[in-house]
Amino acid sequence: MRFIQKKVAVAEPDKTRTHGSRPVRPYRPDGIVFLAGVAGSGRGDLGRLASERLGIPFRSYKEWAEAGRDRAVVALDEADIGLEGGPERVRSLGTVFYLMSGAPAVAERLLREHPDEDADGLRVRAAEHFFAAEPVFMSTLHFLLQGFRPLEEQVRELLDKLRL
Repeated sequence: MRFIQKKVAVAEPDKTRTHGSRPVRPYRPDGIVFLAGVAGSGRGDLGRLASERLGIPFRSYKEWAEAGRDRAVVALDEADIGLEGGPERVRSLGTVFYLMSGAPAVAERLLREHPDEDADGLRVRAAEHFFAAEPVFMSTLHFLLQGFRPLEEQVRELLDKLRL
């Protein structure tokens, strides 16, 4: 799978064009930074590094909710998005990055974390979960991060998207 990774200089970078019936601000740079993805996508590694660079805490959704919903880097899965009130509600609270890692990569990462698991069964469950959850993440995201890229590249892209 290939992604377009070309940056283009434009005459008026501070201008936006909106298509549709109403303008929607793409994200809130002063809000919460959400990292959405399935278990094994790398949210934890990216979240810890991003929080360090941003100077704000990294929390799971549960920890964030218990801490009073402060400004933080927050790891979300599809169930958390539902608990928070759905994609539109999550999008309104901050910037949502979907850390998209393919099902095989997710399964391999989970196998490293759980070496005693049945490898074939884990691969099947990971693929089923990935494909069931992906529509939720796609409807929630502001930005897509490619989970197969090196961690340092991912955090640079995240920070760039936040306009830091």
